[in-house]
Amino acid sequence: MEVTPAAYINYACNEAEKKASVKIIHVSGVGRFGRMWLAGSEADIISARDAAVKALENLEGV
Repeated sequence: MEVTPAAYINYACNEAEKKASVKIIHVSGVGRFGRMWLAGSEADIISARDAAVKALENLEGV
């Protein structure tokens, strides 16, 4: 997943990890874009992605 501003990736990653049993491979919240790589079953990755997207969409003032 890639987001802007970069700092939001930390919040998205936290929400993804809470929702599904995934392994965090890499999180980068420095620079213009924030990126995260996750590992796990396809179902868990989809669930984690959906949780991260929903969390970011629900941020106020964005």
